[in-house]
Amino acid sequence: MRKYECENDYWKIREFLRKIFLKNDRNAYSWQTARLDYWRWHVVGNCQEGTDFSENIFIWENDSKEIIAVLNPENKGESFIQIDPDYKTYELEKEIILIAAKHLKTERNNLGVWAHSDDDLRNNILIELGFEKTDWIESQRKIDFCKNEIPVIKIPGEYKIRSMKDETDLPKRGWASWLAFHSDEPVENYQNDEGEWYKKIIKTPMYRRDLDIVAESKNGEIVAFCTVWFDDVTRTGYFEPIGVMPEHQKKSLGKAVMAYAMQSLKDVGGIAATVAGFSEEANKLYSYMMPEKEKEMYLWIKEVK
Repeated sequence: MRKYECENDYWKIREFLRKIFLKNDRNAYSWQTARLDYWRWHVVGNCQEGTDFSENIFIWENDSKEIIAVLNPENKGESFIQIDPDYKTYELEKEIILIAAKHLKTERNNLGVWAHSDDDLRNNILIELGFEKTDWIESQRKIDFCKNEIPVIKIPGEYKIRSMKDETDLPKRGWASWLAFHSDEPVENYQNDEGEWYKKIIKTPMYRRDLDIVAESKNGEIVAFCTVWFDDVTRTGYFEPIGVMPEHQKKSLGKAVMAYAMQSLKDVGGIAATVAGFSEEANKLYSYMMPEKEKEMYLWIKEVK
């Protein structure tokens, strides 16, 4: 085991995630490469500004210096384990969780570890170590374009679906995102940076403007959005984020931007797509658009010293 050392490690981890995603038959037992990128460029770059994303990444290698496991946070106090299924053993899983307990806990000594509901090995180790299962669930869904038709969605005539254009779209896209995800906050809390935060997202290695889909109202306002990240190695798309302004909800715009993104993804060679949801509203949308319920991840927590 060693800590993350340099930028070259980041690109090794990206390739490792691709390799094990394919080993797992494109099931999300590990992060897809796109989620790693999104975490680095958006979650850390915008939401956790000033944080060193690499500070708490730990890498396990075999004798040939090939990565076999990675431990990383996403939010503070939460840990994700990426592991090659050929090396998934009791000893290695337990060692990784103990390293997380030492390095990834919060100031109040709380640690969360995510585990799939069908991962008996990890779940039993967490029970053994005194972790308690919470009701925090990440529901993962999938669509295989060889097995499923992309839904046809009709929307009111005053809207049109399109890809993002140039940087003139960025302020409108930023405003739509803030309203979609901060509808319970007063609008004066919005910090209008003319889309500067979104410029970090478009630097993400997999970003493609043709796969960044928006719904536009008749007055030119962006009112819904859906970004899909295409990994041409695994030929899989990862949806993140999807949102609709509150005043434009219940008009099938969320479904429409997802359907447009799916067709765009298929057109460039994608054979499957995945999405993860936490809220009841999001999961209702995703279950309609992606018929295959893939996996559920639960957060286990413990106070550690």
